[in-house]
Formats: sequence, structure tokens, C-alpha cells
Amino acid sequence: MKNRKKEVLEEKFNWWITFIPDKIFALEEKLPENLKDKLDFSVASLEILEKYLLENYTLEGMMQDEEMWDYCASYIGYTYKKNIFKAEWHIDLNDKNNIFYNMPCLHIPNLMSFVPHSYVTALLSKKENNLLSSTVKNHINLQ
Repeated sequence: MKNRKKEVLEEKFNWWITFIPDKIFALEEKLPENLKDKLDFSVASLEILEKYLLENYTLEGMMQDEEMWDYCASYIGYTYKKNIFKAEWHIDLNDKNNIFYNMPCLHIPNLMSFVPHSYVTALLSKKENNLLSSTVKNHINLQ
């Protein structure tokens, strides 16, 4: 039974990755027209998204809008992977005590994992400009 549950979670994870482009499209549809063209998967585009989220969402509001949270995490993760070539999608389905258990993350050898969903909530919790972009820049320099 445990193995079947793990297989189901792995399948859901693979589907999540497969549908990232659709989620990014959905994010673009939810954003104001003047932002759509600025989301070009560059590190600078993360600053634009951060600014928009800080001006328009609270942590509580984002947690209630799970679709938007997932759309943002998809864009952030895709952008991270595009700019950090060694990054690979990963999910921990073995250690239930891991704070990021069953959460999509990007792993780079010898670096801690980057968990896009948690960065969305950290951004809104800390209300810190350039949290995402500075993290990605630091990881680019470390790879």
C-alpha cells in the first residue's frame, strides 16, 4: 500500500511539472496587460513579479488563492531552472519529517534545494523586495 501511495505522489509530481507551461499561461492571464510582456523568464522578471505580489497580495490572501500560489510558484521555478542550468526538479517522498516533504523543489548539487512554493510565502511573509531575484543571483554565482 505504501509503495502505491508513493507511486501516486510521484505521478502527481510528474504531472505538475508537465503542466508548468499551462500554469504560466494562466498566471499571465490573471496579470495586468502591462506585466505580461515583462515576464520573460529572466532574473529581472522575478523582481517585477515580486513587486506585483507585494502590492496586491497578503500572505493570507495568497494562501486562500491556491491556484495563484501554484501559478506563481510555477513561473518562479521555471525561471530558476532556466537561469540555473544544473537545477533539476525533485520531490522528497521518503522523509515525512522533511519540511518540504511532497513539495516540488529544484535541487542543485552541493546547494540547498529551492522550493518555489515556499519562496512565494516567504516573500509575502517577509515583505522583502528582491528576495527571489537575490536568491537566484546567489545560486547562479554558486553553481
